[in-house]
Amino acid sequence: MASRRNHTKLCGILAVDKPRGITSHDVVSIVRKTTGEGRVGHCGTLDPLASGLLIVCVGPATRLSRYVMSKPKTYRARIAFGTSTDTDDAEGCVLERAPVPECVSDSEFAREFVSGLVGEHRQVPPAYSAIKVRGQRAYEVARKGGEPVLEDRPFTIFEASLLAISCDSWDIRLRVSKGAYIRALARDIGTRLGSRAHLGALRRIWCGTVGVEGANVPPFADGLRCINPLDALGLPAVEVSDKLARAITNGQRIRLDELRSDASPVLTAPTAQAALTVADRVGEERAPRSDASPAQTVLSASTDAEAMTQEEENSLVFIHVDRLLALYERSGVDADSYLHARVVMAEGLPLEQPLIPGIAKAHLHADTPHTRRGQRQGGCGDHQH
Repeated sequence: MASRRNHTKLCGILAVDKPRGITSHDVVSIVRKTTGEGRVGHCGTLDPLASGLLIVCVGPATRLSRYVMSKPKTYRARIAFGTSTDTDDAEGCVLERAPVPECVSDSEFAREFVSGLVGEHRQVPPAYSAIKVRGQRAYEVARKGGEPVLEDRPFTIFEASLLAISCDSWDIRLRVSKGAYIRALARDIGTRLGSRAHLGALRRIWCGTVGVEGANVPPFADGLRCINPLDALGLPAVEVSDKLARAITNGQRIRLDELRSDASPVLTAPTAQAALTVADRVGEERAPRSDASPAQTVLSASTDAEAMTQEEENSLVFIHVDRLLALYERSGVDADSYLHARVVMAEGLPLEQPLIPGIAKAHLHADTPHTRRGQRQGGCGDHQH
């Protein structure tokens, strides 16, 4: 078994299709066994109930996880009406039962209600979540019979549509910001309709511009295929020369005029359906110029411009010779026009899709399947660890 301290030369970002019935930590464990690399982490918890896309970072790429975690996620969810549970999903104990309103089976009402979910919201996270309350995880307090006091938190629903309807359930598709708990949303929808509800099923199908189709499926007996890190990061990226690459690697300050004249724009997430903005993204922000030439600009491509955080807005990826050289967080420009930045290193991260060979004996141990209260650590929605 690989020690968590094991360091290999592996570095990559994986798209994993997590099946129902195992935890996100189980997936991390089997990736460690398969690769022999101890530095492995996922980018947003999926509960055992949920299936679908789990982004996993291996080796030095774990330093990029917070950027991937901040991307909007897309889900297919089933809202089950008539009962509420202590976990807000189908794995919990029933707390209350209530009649299912007739409007639930009205397709026109349901479609209008779901589409009306688009916008900014606040929600109280589920009691069984990884949020800390006075130094303790909320799920730890709940497991002991306590009632953790959680404050409501903001989140945004970018897209919402009705997929199917029955007399007591809705199947919906949602694209949401970081911080959204789909379990809590299901609970709150039931309350808004004068009934009770919980999350009956959940599948994550997109994280930013990375989809679940073609993702690695545990137990990875045939190996692991990495994805292009630019697709996962979705940040502005520029390709640099040998000279500038050496300066970046050596931690030297970079003059803005040198970057503008040296760097070539690179399209991030090329499969994304997004409008591209050509603007001067380095230094002081200003409106795009119609006469700007590629040599004077850095191409900024964001598939989720409305969802970009300030941290992402100030981030820039440098690429050299088909590999991700470094990710900079721009923190300002001094009087001499030098770029001040903190480097988040991922040197050597290839842009192609290398295959990490599988290990036939790699499998989940029989003693690792989840228990509903013993290993529940987070929501089916996204949250920061």
